Amino acid sequence: MSPDWADKPEAVPYSDLNDPQSLNLYGYVRNNPLSKNDLDGHNIIDSIINAIKGTPPPPPAPPAAAVAKLTTDTKGNTTTFTVGDKNGVHETQIETHMKVTSDSKPVAGGPIEATVKGVDDKHAGSKEYGPKGALIDVGDSRNRYIHGGGSMFGVTGSQADNQGWAPTYGCTRGQNIDVISLGKEITTFQENHPESPIPYVRE
Repeated sequence: MSPDWADKPEAVPYSDLNDPQSLNLYGYVRNNPLSKNDLDGHNIIDSIINAIKGTPPPPPAPPAAAVAKLTTDTKGNTTTFTVGDKNGVHETQIETHMKVTSDSKPVAGGPIEATVKGVDDKHAGSKEYGPKGALIDVGDSRNRYIHGGGSMFGVTGSQADNQGWAPTYGCTRGQNIDVISLGKEITTFQENHPESPIPYVRE
């Protein structure tokens, strides 16, 4: 056996007497150079000693962030909330309509690309927007929401679960019960994944 340099005097530096292969100073990384390396001639032994001592393995990689998107298909009359996470892909789809009134602003019924803000109760109980929870602020700069209600149904009718369909000034209309249910799923996602924005597209 040949002596080797060591920080502190040792009988057989950089060896493990429980592992005879560590005494072979002519061997390189246990004859496994394709999967191991040893830059200074000592690291492979250090790794083995640490493993024998019970050095914990490195922590697992963090799980992939959950992603979501909200999409309104104006031709298909649907709005779909899609969530992808470690459990797979889940979709919730409700029926929505987007028919604008004749006195709406130009291009009121046009496409939207924004980032969802969430459920907003600032108009809760109004005949135009429906009951509490029936308005989803999609982040559009022109305040074109997804909501229930409908002024043509009056105060009482506009608050019903399935109030019917009425034109809007550019917003997307859904049935109150459906919009509220969709809003709850969006809120749950936002609470569980505050780091993940929800893009919205209306096309």
